[in-house]
Amino acid sequence: MEPVDIDIVDQSDGGASIVEYLYSGDIKEQMGTLLLMPSERACLGAKMRLLKMGGGVSGNIMTPRRFAERAYDILAIPLPLIDLVSRETLVHEIMVSSDLPHLKGGSDVRRGLSRHMAREIGELITGGVDPRTLMDGDGRRVDLGRVYGAYLQRLDELDVCDHEQVPWKVLEALENGGKLPFSRIGTYMLGHVPNSFRRLLERVMEDASEVVVQEHAARMGAGGARLRFTIPERGAQERQTVHSDVTLPLVRGMTRWDEIEAVARLLKSRLSGGDLDPSEAALILPSRRSYDPFVKILFRRYGLPIDMGNDIYANSAPAVRCVTDLLRLPLDGFGRDDVLRVLSSPFLSTYLEERGAPPVTSLERITRDNYIMGGGRDPVCSWVDGLLAAGGDGGKSDAARWAGILQELFGKLRSISGGKRDAGARSSEILSFIEYLGLEGGGAIAPPADPEDPERIDVKRSVDVLIGSLARIRRRAYLLGTGKVDHEAMMDMLDVELRMVKLSSVGERGGIRVLGIEGSLTESSRLAVIGGLSSSMIPSQPGGFRILSEREKLELGMEEVPSRRRQLEDLCIAMNAAEEVILSYHMEDDLRPVLPSPFMDGLSTEKAAMPEALLSRTDVLKRLGELNDPSLHLYETDSRRSIDLLNDAGSLLDLLDPYLSSSVRRGIDGRRMRWLEGEKGGGFRLMDEAMRGWLSARFGREHVWSASRLERYRECPYSFFARYILGLEEREDLRPVIPPDRKGLIFHSIAELFYTRWKERMGGRIDRLNLARAVGLMREAAEEVLSGYPYAGPFWDALTDLLLGTDGEKGLLDEFVELEAEYGGVFEVDECEVTFGPLAGGRSAPVTISLPGGTEEERFLFQGRIDRMDRFGAPGGDLLFIWDYKTGSGNQPKESLQVPLYISALGKVFPDDIGAGGGYYYVRNKGGLKKDPVIGERIWNMERPDEDVIRSSLVEVSKMTSEAVNTSLEIIDSIRAGEFPVKERCSPRYCPYSDLCRIGDAG
Repeated sequence: MEPVDIDIVDQSDGGASIVEYLYSGDIKEQMGTLLLMPSERACLGAKMRLLKMGGGVSGNIMTPRRFAERAYDILAIPLPLIDLVSRETLVHEIMVSSDLPHLKGGSDVRRGLSRHMAREIGELITGGVDPRTLMDGDGRRVDLGRVYGAYLQRLDELDVCDHEQVPWKVLEALENGGKLPFSRIGTYMLGHVPNSFRRLLERVMEDASEVVVQEHAARMGAGGARLRFTIPERGAQERQTVHSDVTLPLVRGMTRWDEIEAVARLLKSRLSGGDLDPSEAALILPSRRSYDPFVKILFRRYGLPIDMGNDIYANSAPAVRCVTDLLRLPLDGFGRDDVLRVLSSPFLSTYLEERGAPPVTSLERITRDNYIMGGGRDPVCSWVDGLLAAGGDGGKSDAARWAGILQELFGKLRSISGGKRDAGARSSEILSFIEYLGLEGGGAIAPPADPEDPERIDVKRSVDVLIGSLARIRRRAYLLGTGKVDHEAMMDMLDVELRMVKLSSVGERGGIRVLGIEGSLTESSRLAVIGGLSSSMIPSQPGGFRILSEREKLELGMEEVPSRRRQLEDLCIAMNAAEEVILSYHMEDDLRPVLPSPFMDGLSTEKAAMPEALLSRTDVLKRLGELNDPSLHLYETDSRRSIDLLNDAGSLLDLLDPYLSSSVRRGIDGRRMRWLEGEKGGGFRLMDEAMRGWLSARFGREHVWSASRLERYRECPYSFFARYILGLEEREDLRPVIPPDRKGLIFHSIAELFYTRWKERMGGRIDRLNLARAVGLMREAAEEVLSGYPYAGPFWDALTDLLLGTDGEKGLLDEFVELEAEYGGVFEVDECEVTFGPLAGGRSAPVTISLPGGTEEERFLFQGRIDRMDRFGAPGGDLLFIWDYKTGSGNQPKESLQVPLYISALGKVFPDDIGAGGGYYYVRNKGGLKKDPVIGERIWNMERPDEDVIRSSLVEVSKMTSEAVNTSLEIIDSIRAGEFPVKERCSPRYCPYSDLCRIGDAG
């Protein structure tokens, strides 16, 4: 028996050794690998090491935060991520989460670990000893990396697979006072991947005779740890060593159990010395949207016989997987169980039902004793022969009916594969068969009927359906080609899309009758169908869609559908623009992680071997922005319509290619932001008079404003333009946590329910005497609200622990009630969630905000929601003090408009009362709760009524609210005038439009 070595490369040198390891041999050719380093300094070190090695992909080394900021548009694509977080960083994370004295804060790294759990885990790992002073058995100080190394080794021993459940599993296992041994470092590289990797090894080597983890000193050598295990000798006649050298890079993309299991089965088959069963090929395809490049590396390294042409199957729905299996049925020896499994698929239910197929269970019963694989014969023939022999009743039995159905089904399969006995049939033909069976998107077009005439088709909706079909066809044709649209394949698939539709007559409403015709359409009828449905839009030569000339329309006998022509023309142009970008979207270093595998397949790192158009991502988006195409700046006299059409085009791009659509859409977004022209002093102004006129009308006197929109403009007018004028999507927060807005909503609901029940059951103020009752009532309200949410998992558990606390530790809500009990002023809580205005869901009419004695031009309609309103019954009228809960990070600036505008609205919502002040109530982290009364602080702090304080404070309140109203009016005027400058003091890191920012472009 010879050992098999699997290298686990050390990171003690800041990740340099793993960089060198990954970029050597075959791995060096896989330039799509992205290296995430723990810090900018670590990135620099890795880049320097690569430069010394002659590498040229330093742009693919960055911090996770930088990656998220720079590459928002590619995060949805599965990548072989190598997570190079150093041991010290991992220890830092758990120590920060443990709230140790010298490492306070750290909300970004705490993530799913609630403080108390992390602290208990840390104490259990170290035996309650400060890791900084931990000594090993020989009296030597333990390296911090060993702390976390032992922690992860313990995870392996706990058989934990889901890394999100790690803290809870460890805590559960160590509750009885157990301590982790420090005599073995274990496999602690790459976060929690080693555990999954160990599971992979166990699947591959279920009967391995020995698994040995080498022990190392405090710091491992540059060669890294070496996990050794032996493979038993196998073989029917001779005992021999099957494999003696396996080296697997560990990648984060392999943590999904279905992929690990698939690779394990393939490796086990290979290591056992047998050939790869064709049925195993489908198992390697990930369930995600993109073919994992790591699998490609794995196959190349071990020579696993998988046809990389099967990439297309990984990009489609489970229906494609079903058809993949179907296509292999008549090929290389699939057994009865495989056929039965495929025929039981829900994707074939309609096909079989239309042909009167008996239940699949009857086929199982019939074939139990009648299926014989003939020597060298086609297994399908054996199936059919056996069924016919079992029938013997002239075609009336279930066996005979199944024989006919299988003959038809497999005959169609053979016809589209050209009679080939392999899985290499043209992918376009395979996809045509999918469409024929109706396995994806409803199959052949079923045009929506006109409600006034069921025989006629709703032309508008039919056009929408066709556009979607054409988009899918173009995308498939491109992905199946070699970088150019295969128009012949596209037209073949179009036959399938339109198989049940033929142009019969075009009435005055453009109606189309469904004749239910089978078979291919002729060229003229095909063009007629396209022209009739899409108002003269047809696919033309490479370059995309075009509009038929009047002569061509007359020759085809088509009539105009004027109401749709302009929009269809715009969509044609948008599709052409998208196609041009996609055709230009070839690979360079910074593009490789973006592209799906059909683009990556067969390309080397030498530029000479690449396609002619070498464009980086930046170049591509710039090219899109510079396209001299009317679709990107349509109809200057109808700018609102242009925005709507471009949004429609963006939706169309999603159909064209989901992998590249986000990049293309962001490119269009950037082009639309160019409607703002730079002025001296850093300003941007909308110079299009028609657009400005539309703005003035949209945000006229009847427009209802909210504090959040006015605040957005005050913080950054440029961002306001992107969000509320163009309607651009904000960059997604990809952190795997409960969304901040959802956490805020949860707290608001708990607070509202608590105070409602407090007033019903207790009344009055919360003080030290009734504090215990208040704490119990708060927990009751919180548990009721939290039970109504469908969340589960570690992040939800961490949130509930934060709010409710745990045994021996108070929760955030406990501290909230205690803070309420400490208040010694005159106000009491009166109402929660006070709403006004139509969109806020409260009092239907918006309030009118104006300056004292202001003109008609110096007022605006306003709506909002006040989180909490406190009241004090003063002789001259009740005083109202409002609070706005803030559960996110960061303090509100003093010039914020929300509180003063809400105070101004109080006089209209409660005309008999007086708005006396307001502030922000920060409810973020335990130990950090505070009230910040930004207006009327002296009134709030009154312990007994004081008329002088009230009088002077109300003068101050009036001044501050007037300033806020005046600022709001200036903002509204600027919006109507099309002025949207960039604010330099804004933080690009947290801006949802930082990738579109033009802060350096203005004069």
